[in-house]
Amino acid sequence: MFFPRLRRQAKWMFVFLALVFGVGFVAFGVGSSLPGTGITDIFQAGGGTEEASIDDAREKIEKNPKDAAAHLELSRAYQRDERIEEAVAPLEQYTKLRPNDENALLELAGLHTSRADKLRDEAIAAQLEIQQASGLATFQAGQSSLSSFLQPGPLDQLVVNEANQRFSEAATGAGEAYRGAMRTYERAVKLKPRDANLQYLLAVSAEQAGEPKTALRAYRAFLRAAPDAAEAEFVRQKITQLEATAATDNPDKPARKKKRGR
Repeated sequence: MFFPRLRRQAKWMFVFLALVFGVGFVAFGVGSSLPGTGITDIFQAGGGTEEASIDDAREKIEKNPKDAAAHLELSRAYQRDERIEEAVAPLEQYTKLRPNDENALLELAGLHTSRADKLRDEAIAAQLEIQQASGLATFQAGQSSLSSFLQPGPLDQLVVNEANQRFSEAATGAGEAYRGAMRTYERAVKLKPRDANLQYLLAVSAEQAGEPKTALRAYRAFLRAAPDAAEAEFVRQKITQLEATAATDNPDKPARKKKRGR
């Protein structure tokens, strides 16, 4: 029962990793001429404030929970300590208090993406551990002459079970974080719907989050805003791929007619 279930999860993981690595290079701005598409650019976009300590920022928030600047200071303080997961919540609160701050939204999306990438790496490590352990168990079970000595024991199974749990938690967390980035970019796009950069970032994050419909809409919006951009041909290819996938998933739905300029 365990190994068939493991194989099903492994198959899902390969799809997950293929998607993440297939679009990940775009999120980091590799080969991209678009300004502000790399994680470094996103963090730089947030601007600078005085460097308050974590305790100082918390004290300000305790005195006034609606102090937007204090929430921003707290997030920045966590970021300086590389406590990315803890930096998300105060920045989320800041963007609720200052919903029109585009730079803060970009910074928040960058935090979500950074957290997602970290969890993705943890999922990969756990997946490799599962493959190694389950592969060894398969090899051991096939050695008939030594089967009484080489059958996987309780300790082997415990290692696989623990790695499987880490994989499940990390992969789930990564997906949630990528969706957090996507939702944040959607908020930024509402502020500037004709901004090609934002549409591009939204499309990439939507792919990473496993939301192809949102990715398609954003890629199409990107082409309408910047049909002659260096990335335009790549985006057209992505649209073709996503439309083909959608057609496979929904064979009864009529194909979308291509427009000129696509």
